[in-house]
Amino acid sequence: MQFVGGAQWVLSRYRGRVAKRVSMGLIASTLALGAPVVFSKQVDAATTLPFRLYLPVTWGAATFAGGPHASCIQNCTTYDAVDFSTDQSTYTDVFAAHDGWLTYGTLGYKGCIAYVDHGDGWSTVYMHLRQGSNRFGLNARTLIRAGTKIAQDGAPSETCGVGLGRHVHFGLEHNGVPAAIDGVSIGGYTVHAGSIHCARIDGSGLYRTDTAYSGWWTRDRDGANIIGSPASQACYLWPSLRNNLVTPDSAPASVTWPSGMANAGAGDVNVFWRTANNNLQEAIGTRQANNALTWAYRSVPMGSYAGTVASSPTVTINPIRNTEEIRYKDPNGNLRNIAWHNDTQTWSYATLVPPDTPRLTG
Repeated sequence: MQFVGGAQWVLSRYRGRVAKRVSMGLIASTLALGAPVVFSKQVDAATTLPFRLYLPVTWGAATFAGGPHASCIQNCTTYDAVDFSTDQSTYTDVFAAHDGWLTYGTLGYKGCIAYVDHGDGWSTVYMHLRQGSNRFGLNARTLIRAGTKIAQDGAPSETCGVGLGRHVHFGLEHNGVPAAIDGVSIGGYTVHAGSIHCARIDGSGLYRTDTAYSGWWTRDRDGANIIGSPASQACYLWPSLRNNLVTPDSAPASVTWPSGMANAGAGDVNVFWRTANNNLQEAIGTRQANNALTWAYRSVPMGSYAGTVASSPTVTINPIRNTEEIRYKDPNGNLRNIAWHNDTQTWSYATLVPPDTPRLTG
């Protein structure tokens, strides 16, 4: 139990979850309470996550934020999650950190945990959700935009999981396996895993001292230490990050090309944004030998999609197709996709809402 900034904080974990995911939304999960889980095939999200994450809290709000920790209780080797809390006196809204397919899982009750499948194996996890606060059907599979309300947070003692204090446990997975969140940018801030030992009582009633929950946060635009620092690391939740740097409604989308992609230079950066006439503009950053970027600009050829960009874009790298996928919402609520094919150096266009699927929400 920790007292930080005048508030009482006991952070949360849950006792293990085994999950298997297939692409966008084909999700089958089994929750095994009380059993340790051993995970493998971990990835480095700080260098491979192909899209931007937004803070899952109310726009403009100040949120307490914690250090990286695991989403399981025992035998945990990957710190895949952080906690956010904006108001201990009431229930606060929780929002999707990126576009994707939303489903609710069972941990104590249906809807206490939510998953957003972002494609390419990546998912975000939201836990300790207040019972009955789900915005969408508990048994539905709903396509949502970044910044869409999912539910409200609660205390684990009121909802599910382990710990006290109202907050959302925010986790990151790749192919159903927890992915280390150290070095990942969320809402214009980067979280860093700490090295100090934080005393705690875990869900098994065991007293532990390890590096879970320790760390610090920096601001992306200038590297400034916002919560803690390498020399003064924080344990558990500390104030505060202001969610006013990166908004899904107006922020540009960017990706950095990974190594091993044909016809694309490793480290090259592409940035896309919506123009005043509802088209897409692109800035192309080419990585030089000294690691500096040189920039060029062009309008994205829109074809029959010209003038239809009704939201800020998101963009991902598809390593299987060797494409760059730019997605946005059109005026009719459809999710549209414009892909740049590196193999052929051409563009293609598609509407990604299949028959009998709800239109894009949020």
